[in-house]
Amino acid sequence: MKSLLIAIALLASTSLAAQTAQCKATTKAGTQCTRKAKADGFCTLHNPATIHCAGKTKAGKPCGRLPMTGSKYCFTHKVN
Repeated sequence: MKSLLIAIALLASTSLAAQTAQCKATTKAGTQCTRKAKADGFCTLHNPATIHCAGKTKAGKPCGRLPMTGSKYCFTHKVN
């Protein structure tokens, strides 16, 4: 009986992890994002609540990195 309960619990946790393991956002190409998702179902890149670096890349696009604590810039774009 104990082994049956353990097996059921393991199966339930595995299926739950599989549901939230991949980001549920769609990329610009129309495919599903392949990054790992957080608890809300999105990766840090696609989560609308995530604050990203205020810097720009060489191509002029917004930086996708997370800012350093207490700053609005990542370590690459930090202002000295």
